[in-house]
Amino acid sequence: MDHKTKHLALLNNIIQISIAGVALKSENDILFMIIILIFFITINKMFIKEFKNFITIEHSSTNIFNEFKSIVINGLTNIFIFTTIYYHFGLIQNSKLVQNEFLTSLYFSIVTWTTLGYGDYSPIEELRLIASIEALMGYVYMALFVGLFLNIIQIKRKDEV
Repeated sequence: MDHKTKHLALLNNIIQISIAGVALKSENDILFMIIILIFFITINKMFIKEFKNFITIEHSSTNIFNEFKSIVINGLTNIFIFTTIYYHFGLIQNSKLVQNEFLTSLYFSIVTWTTLGYGDYSPIEELRLIASIEALMGYVYMALFVGLFLNIIQIKRKDEV
């Protein structure tokens, strides 16, 4: 399967899990978390396997650019997974529960992923560990993102010389 096909399949999965997460706004939080967890593990397992393969092959600008796109897509997928969790369980703003607001959940997920942490929203008590995991993942993905970006620049400069 080529990279374009993988990315389209991944994008399709993102859309499906987002719709499923929002549609699954039921009282069964355990079922919701199991579905999200399975999707989360599958996405990150695919990414780790793909990244291990990338490390062991010869690097060309095409390979690095494809891996760069993969990191961006996987990072966005993870942000949407966390967004779905915050949407389902809610966030706290000024001591009030904010629930079922997709853009607010997406905003909080991006702010957490990038570790900006403005402080205007916070996770509910039960989700603090999950928000911490999201921040750690953001660190790792951003480091990979910057490293591959610099690698692309380096290869492009070598090709010009």
